[in-house]
Amino acid sequence: MQSRFFFHLVQRTRRIVDRSGIAFDEDAVMSLDVELVMQCVWPGTAEAGWDGWSIEVVDQTGRMIRTIPLASPKPQPSEFRDQ
Repeated sequence: MQSRFFFHLVQRTRRIVDRSGIAFDEDAVMSLDVELVMQCVWPGTAEAGWDGWSIEVVDQTGRMIRTIPLASPKPQPSEFRDQ
């Protein structure tokens, strides 16, 4: 059964509310695919600079379903080194 879910950006006392939400299955909210949905709702959140922010996923009644922290990607060690 589909419900409407909202993806609020939060950082301590700061809150940016998703007023539109997206309708889909609750099972999808708990899957890894939810990150693709987050990027549609909040483009750019997969990029660096979001340390300390998270996304609160809430249902249409306001019940929090899950919190997903946003963090800058960690630098990967280079496979090649200057010689």
